[in-house]
Amino acid sequence: MGVEDRLGRWRYLLSYLLFGLVAVYGFAYTSPHSSAPLIGASGAIAGVLGAYLVLNPRGRIVSLVPPVVVVRLPVWVVLGYWFVLQWLSLGDEESNVAYTAHIYGFAAGMLFGLLARRAGPSRGPISLSRG
Repeated sequence: MGVEDRLGRWRYLLSYLLFGLVAVYGFAYTSPHSSAPLIGASGAIAGVLGAYLVLNPRGRIVSLVPPVVVVRLPVWVVLGYWFVLQWLSLGDEESNVAYTAHIYGFAAGMLFGLLARRAGPSRGPISLSRG
């Protein structure tokens, strides 16, 4: 079940915006002299990934493994690998990617996911029919 399904439309929107703010301010705090542009929503998306990991720890993600192998991997493997790549990329001074923002967003999403999980049971799946 996705994060929006779990939180509902409005709480998802507010959490997405919160993740983006945490990512931007976290980046600005740790890299005040950086010239990397902060255009886009990658920090907020990283927050959604972090929340997904906590809210769906036994989930599986369909992944394309080069050359053309499709496998279903545990969510912690895929997102753990992604997080490690972000962490290892911190030293890349020539890149214009704000990896620090990704890490802050992901951490904010995980914290939010822990709080949301403790707050109560998840919402049921959203029905596409009106009847």
